[in-house]
Amino acid sequence: MRPSLINRMAKTLAFSEKSFDSSSYADFRPTYGIALFDQLFMYHQSSSKVAVDLGCGTGQITSILAERFEKVIGFDTSAKMLEAAIKHDRISYQVGSAESLPLEDGSVDLVTVGQAAHWFDKEKWFKEMHRVIKPGGTLSFWSYNEIVFTDSPAATKVWNQVSHADDKLGPHWPQPGRSILEEAMDGFDLPESLFSRVERHYTAQRGSQEPSPVAKQTTLLGAAQYMRTASAFHNWRAANGNPVSRAAGGAGDAVDEAIDEIKRQTGWTDDSKINVHWPTVAVYGERR
Repeated sequence: MRPSLINRMAKTLAFSEKSFDSSSYADFRPTYGIALFDQLFMYHQSSSKVAVDLGCGTGQITSILAERFEKVIGFDTSAKMLEAAIKHDRISYQVGSAESLPLEDGSVDLVTVGQAAHWFDKEKWFKEMHRVIKPGGTLSFWSYNEIVFTDSPAATKVWNQVSHADDKLGPHWPQPGRSILEEAMDGFDLPESLFSRVERHYTAQRGSQEPSPVAKQTTLLGAAQYMRTASAFHNWRAANGNPVSRAAGGAGDAVDEAIDEIKRQTGWTDDSKINVHWPTVAVYGERR
């Protein structure tokens, strides 16, 4: 079995196990700002009949598409995620693989992917997208990188150290997906033979001074809960006897250690209001 498939399976299993809390995942994950959707809809020049959202998770992007398209299908490999997905009359959800979809040739106007393309077998996926998207239709994928504490480089550094340390979360990120994210989807270049009008938009990275459209104000406790939605944290817990956070009555976990150090360096408390953002890349292509 190929390493890429093994690691995609590891990610899928992490998000499918009984211990994975899909409702918390939806509550604490970042949301996509309206600027990204404006950018997408400005790019898209085909009709608005059928849209597909791959790796849809709990339906964050899917539900926005339902306001613009007559029919929207959300696919995810995790049935547990889909159980918590946003419901809408125009949306149907299916468990399925991005590289092999139960869709007719040229039947889709728009395909979106949010924070999931790095799990795909890109060669197979590009060919499948060319098959299901109608000529002139759009393929779009968005990705964001590690959380940034907007007003505190020190806090950002602390979390990056825990996220990458060999004795913390570092070895527990499924690869190569994590490295692809950290490299802003480099290597995920849409083939010129299959797609035209290709655009890449960076925010808060690669020299871009444009504010990230994936940003929010939260509390330090909220940031900690976000950190616990990471697949690497879920895998780290499983490999270390499932330690329980102090907030849940346990002795503490790797995130508690990071938060303790952030508090020490910043003077923040659990209830401190903080600004966070995620550097993003948005890629668009028109099916030839």
